[in-house]
Amino acid sequence: MFILIRGKSVGDNVDITVTCPDDGETNVPVTVNLSEIKVQGLENHKKEIMVTDTIGLRMKYPTMDNVVKYSSKDTKAVDLTFGVVKDCLECIFDENEVYEDMSKKELDEFIESMNTDQFAEVQAFFDGIPRLRHEITVTNPNTEKENKIMLEGLQSFLG
Repeated sequence: MFILIRGKSVGDNVDITVTCPDDGETNVPVTVNLSEIKVQGLENHKKEIMVTDTIGLRMKYPTMDNVVKYSSKDTKAVDLTFGVVKDCLECIFDENEVYEDMSKKELDEFIESMNTDQFAEVQAFFDGIPRLRHEITVTNPNTEKENKIMLEGLQSFLG
């Protein structure tokens, strides 16, 4: 939505500077047409995760508030991971019932009881979240080597 608003308000072209991966230091200016940027990953991504044959989770996408809440450099990786999972867990369900209003303690116990394979399924949800992604090709003026660069996330396009 931000990309569309930016495109309509000041134009579809945005000038950014990228660093060429072949030498890791040469900066090259590039113009990106925002109308070409698309969200990728929507078609195959599922919000429901089955952690056993009968128990599943329904997830929601993280918000900017979730990201900011855990962006402190003092936040430990495990606290970040569990915090975001808890914030994005919409409900737990089984074949008989949907559990939406769990206490913090119940939620902590449930998440901590998950085994490695179950937690990997949750991680796959986050890894596969639809995202802005666009590949550009730039030529390093110093080495004449062509570089493919994947721009990802809003910050890549609005700098």
